[in-house]
Amino acid sequence: MVEATARDICRNGIQGAVAECGVNRGGTARYISMFFPDRKFYLFDTFKGFDVRDVSDEHEDLPSDFWQRWDYTNNSAELALKNIPYRSNCVVREGYFPETAKGLEDERFAFVSLDMDLYKPVLAGLEFFYPRMNPGGVIFIDDFMNQHLFGVRKAVIEFCKRDHIPYVVAPQYQFEDTRYYDGWAIIQKPL
Repeated sequence: MVEATARDICRNGIQGAVAECGVNRGGTARYISMFFPDRKFYLFDTFKGFDVRDVSDEHEDLPSDFWQRWDYTNNSAELALKNIPYRSNCVVREGYFPETAKGLEDERFAFVSLDMDLYKPVLAGLEFFYPRMNPGGVIFIDDFMNQHLFGVRKAVIEFCKRDHIPYVVAPQYQFEDTRYYDGWAIIQKPL
């Protein structure tokens, strides 16, 4: 999905930087770097797990094993960068988002991946990046269909309804349990 989107962005001549919010160990960032090798690539993450400010707002809606399932504390920017092929293009923005976006108000983007799992950071990501997307630019929002991370879907729907922005849903993968699906919401700024 990232590859096809990157090809379309490049084919249409859409300029701008790329970014990922919620880098973890760089699994998705690796592919973003591979498919956008000549672009500035911003990596936003605490690299210490979830910030309590975000979790406290929706803790009642999270599964009881949330901290075990989504434990991203054993992490660092260095670990993530080891997985990224074009590290010289990377700009690490370590810390709490959207505070880490300060100074980028004039930056323009072609592709953004939001993989922040919780309502507040996903909404902050959409509010920061969408106005800075070049026409034709694309935002992927991971975990939109996740049956445990309800805040992601809530943030996307709230943002899109409020600003009259369409989105599409793309199933991402299926686990052994065929009742469990996940997927992205995808927003493309009109050309």
